Amino acid sequence: MYSGSGVAARDIGRQLAKRATGVMTVVGRNPEKAADLARQLAARSAPWDALDRELQEADVLIAATAAPNPVVRRDRLERCLSARAGRRMLVIDVGMPRNVESVDGLDCLTIDDIAAKRDEALTRRQRAVPAVEAIVEREMDRWMKWVWARS
Repeated sequence: MYSGSGVAARDIGRQLAKRATGVMTVVGRNPEKAADLARQLAARSAPWDALDRELQEADVLIAATAAPNPVVRRDRLERCLSARAGRRMLVIDVGMPRNVESVDGLDCLTIDDIAAKRDEALTRRQRAVPAVEAIVEREMDRWMKWVWARS
């Protein structure tokens, strides 16, 4: 389930739809935009006033709005989490500023967390470059010896 129906929400939704991640629900403050995005993603849409019910059922919340303030407040999250009977929920908040207020016990990734993971992965790949270059060099030498050995 995710809130937002703009460019970021659309791009994230398209990536999720490609992976057949399960049932997606688009909840947006603008019902027409949410319904339109849901149609594009073969997802379902729900009105903003159904957010509590959707939060109680969702495994993952992706918040992708351009709102100037959090759209999912602490009191709402606490109320919805208590109704989940201990089931955890992952929140991926790609809003700047954040779209979801922090709540103890909530698994939350922000845009900064995602950027840090990307940077860490890039660093690991960059550290592997010399080893990869050595493998390529060795294999090119072997191939060249094979080519020269042919009549």
